[in-house]
Amino acid sequence: MSAGGVNVEGTVTEAATTIARLQSPATVSSTGGVSVDASTAVTGGVGGSATARVFKLSGGAYAGDLLIAEAQYLAPVTAELIGSVVAGGAVGASAHAHRRAETDLVAGGGARSR
Repeated sequence: MSAGGVNVEGTVTEAATTIARLQSPATVSSTGGVSVDASTAVTGGVGGSATARVFKLSGGAYAGDLLIAEAQYLAPVTAELIGSVVAGGAVGASAHAHRRAETDLVAGGGARSR
């Protein structure tokens, strides 16, 4: 069997959002600061990840000429403060993401014996 190529994708789409929002039609009042923070979780030093891996060894019944490994991390991390805020301290919004898009492409040649 012969094929024109192999395409492997690992994608975290835009639908996987992380959002923190303070939104009020009324004025928000505080004697201290007001902060809105959004962040992705980090476990073992790694946040969210999208991974695509291709391993191809030549020989046997399958031969491919084109190998593609594509990883995308498209999900937004957003912090929003919408409306009026009266605070005795700092006011702000921040967003932080720890994420990775990673590909591995391994190809090798040679005859296999049985």
